[in-house]
Amino acid sequence: PQQKPLFSYSGHTTEGFALDWSPTAPGRFLSGDCVGHINLWDRAPGANWAVDRNSFTGHTDSVEDLQWSRTEDHVFASCSVDKTI
Repeated sequence: PQQKPLFSYSGHTTEGFALDWSPTAPGRFLSGDCVGHINLWDRAPGANWAVDRNSFTGHTDSVEDLQWSRTEDHVFASCSVDKTI
């Protein structure tokens, strides 16, 4: 039998390759897509995820990498094909 995904998210309108788990906040990660959007995810009760409805939108092209701060819960860096960090 075919298994269903545990969670589906439709906020990214294109594929994405950037993802990073927070080293300081368990259950938190970022995902980036090919149109420059970055989404913040937090583990929610049960088998769910709380995804912030407001994407980070500083890039104008594909987000290629994300990196959380090793010491701060709400600080991260991102780089993009648009040649910005």
